[in-house]
Amino acid sequence: MDMNNNSTNQDSSQTKKSKILIIEDEVSLIDLLAAKLIKEGYVVQKALDGEEGLEKVHEWKPDLILLDIVMPKIDGYEVLEQLNKERNKIPAEADCALEACRNSLIQTAKPISTAS
Repeated sequence: MDMNNNSTNQDSSQTKKSKILIIEDEVSLIDLLAAKLIKEGYVVQKALDGEEGLEKVHEWKPDLILLDIVMPKIDGYEVLEQLNKERNKIPAEADCALEACRNSLIQTAKPISTAS
């Protein structure tokens, strides 16, 4: 048995971690979401506005973008428009994913009543 061949097969079977770019101007939300995604095994980058987000898209080439709509400098619609003009094929989830996360985080943060 060739030990080198076996080692190569193990290396090629390791999966690449997906890269997710979060573009969101609410620092507390972006930090919580990033922590959750990192815990799940994703590689995460954060941008606090659309302008910074577009820069990170170009330099980092994420696999997925989670995008807020209402942001300073360049809003989410303009980010999507720019990505479309560039014929960028990176999937982008706008606002609804962040809103669902925001609601989920709010629900999990509520105290549980122990009164009977």
